[in-house]
This record gives sequence, C-alpha cells and structure tokens, in this order.
Amino acid sequence: LNSGDAGPLRPEFGLAQPRTRRAEDVVRYLWREAFCAEERGAERTALEYSEDAIYEDMTYVEEAWPKDLKEVKKFLKETKKNAPEN
Repeated sequence: LNSGDAGPLRPEFGLAQPRTRRAEDVVRYLWREAFCAEERGAERTALEYSEDAIYEDMTYVEEAWPKDLKEVKKFLKETKKNAPEN
C-alpha cells in the first residue's frame, strides 16, 4: 500500500471497479483503490459487500464485528474517518 511518510492513502491506478471478480482482484480493488479514494471511499468499498456480509476484523472481538451491510458501511466510514492520514 502507498502509505506512511508519503502522505494520505491514494488509489494506485484509479480503477472504478475490480479488474475481474476473482478474489485477489476484488481485495486489491477494495484496499488499494476504493477505500483510498478521496471522495466516498467507504461507500465505494461497501458496494462490493453483500447485504448479509460479516466483516471479520481480527483486531476486534467477534461480538464487535459488523454483521450486515448497514453495519459494514458504518464501520468502513468510521475506519476511514479515524485513519491517521485523514
């Protein structure tokens, strides 16, 4: 990822969507493109999640994991807002 001393996270290639639906491409898009977007990063990322998504973040106890799309969107927005670069 393009972070650290280089300043805030920025998309690497400016993709509007994953290159393919392969897991590798979707994950790369989520964390190297959509989430890093200056505008609507969390919303763009959430578009790739299903309505019944469970966001398993190993830095939190299981009870704190977002367990549907509404909770995932909220979690992503809070994460983006609280990122040190912002």
